[in-house]
Amino acid sequence: MLMHEIGQEFARLFKHDGITKIITIESSGIAPAVMAGLALQVPVVFARKRQSLTLTDNLLTASVYSFTKKSRKHDCCLKYAS
Repeated sequence: MLMHEIGQEFARLFKHDGITKIITIESSGIAPAVMAGLALQVPVVFARKRQSLTLTDNLLTASVYSFTKKSRKHDCCLKYAS
């Protein structure tokens, strides 16, 4: 119930911003992202924290700041269609 309300609040705050998709890093961001995606009726994309051994082609990788690790950086990987 709480996570549903969080998703509704995100939707309320961003409903006029033309959101077409939501991206989140795997783990703690998944639940609120899914709830916001449902409320906004947009797809949700999950970025991996590490590159998968089975995904080798068409990857976008970027180094990002981890707020939970207090400055430790992670490489986030997204598979994209070319």
